[in-house]
Amino acid sequence: SKTNYQTRIEKQYDTLYTMVLSQTLDPDEDGVLSRFKSVLGCTLTLYEALCIDALNKMHLMCSQYCSSDSQNGDDITVILRSLGSLMSGVGSTSIPVRPLHASFRDFLLSRDRSDRFYISPADHHGNIVMASLRIMNDKLKFNICEIETSYWPNSAISNLDERIRKHISPELSYACRFIFRHLADHMRHCQIDDGILHDIHVLFLEKILFWLEVLS
Repeated sequence: SKTNYQTRIEKQYDTLYTMVLSQTLDPDEDGVLSRFKSVLGCTLTLYEALCIDALNKMHLMCSQYCSSDSQNGDDITVILRSLGSLMSGVGSTSIPVRPLHASFRDFLLSRDRSDRFYISPADHHGNIVMASLRIMNDKLKFNICEIETSYWPNSAISNLDERIRKHISPELSYACRFIFRHLADHMRHCQIDDGILHDIHVLFLEKILFWLEVLS
């Protein structure tokens, strides 16, 4: 159980975060709070921090899947950059974005602590699954790194790292690695619908060899 000291420190954090978010976001403005939850829900539900560019693409896919009113590809950039005092990596397009302190994540994921700013991970797992599946089905292809011959092992390709950076985007890399490891975890928290089942069907019947190529 928490000590009185831990509880007191936690309440101080809660007061600070509530004040900063209220002043930064103007949660009473129409649509602002829902966009904030959509962006931070996507950001915090991922198993690995992504840069703003990759988050933009992932979030846009999530928004399209859940038929959100917020389908603006700039939402991630606008909202995260307004949270520069609470999140790291928001001033660059290539640095992974994550909370500056773990207590901010804990605050947002606790209904009792964050009140109207509360973010339920369960509300976003299904969106992450669908976004990842659609990114994979859209971007996976044969010989994705354009290697001259399939007879070469990875160790014989001198510029393989450069090819990977050029041809495998961070969001595709995330989807291939973490859907493989955490698909069941994501799906345990979401409702399985026909869209998810269709994309899983396409992935495993048509794209699985291309997926394995990226994993290698």
